[in-house]
Amino acid sequence: CLEEQAFVKDSDKKVKDLKIKSTPNVPSEKLPDNLKADRINFWKKIAEHKSNFWETIEPNEDTVDLVKFLRYHTKLEINILSKLPSSDCVHDFSEEGKKKWLDQNFGENFFDHIYLVDKNKEEYCTGPDDILIDDRIDNCEKWKLADGWAIEYKNAKQLKSAIEFITKDEY
Repeated sequence: CLEEQAFVKDSDKKVKDLKIKSTPNVPSEKLPDNLKADRINFWKKIAEHKSNFWETIEPNEDTVDLVKFLRYHTKLEINILSKLPSSDCVHDFSEEGKKKWLDQNFGENFFDHIYLVDKNKEEYCTGPDDILIDDRIDNCEKWKLADGWAIEYKNAKQLKSAIEFITKDEY
């Protein structure tokens, strides 16, 4: 399962271009009280752009190419597992925008499944054959506790090396 964040070139740049003050990449419940209002304002600013915010984020071509390689040259099932923002002001159009982004950059029906979820990702881990690729270490740690493999995404080169190691018999 892949977190769609691994495919985007620089979502932080998109946020900066829109002049939106961002908050640390941690779950809202772990934010210090003084940053919780900033998180709410962050999502309100995103809401002004509706699904267009997601659709116009530039793809990371190296990662997109790597995933396409995996699709066409391995036996791996390729799924997207992405948590939707919990903020009510963006939840509904985030699903639409994320799906449009995936279709634009991979084509319709490229992925075996697309899971855009409200709950914890680790609940989708079915065992040791499941690999999660995610940019958040807390998601990776929870996935491992659910008996899956997890790769903390840093860049396409690191991802390729990790996938080669984990799937050496499939690659």
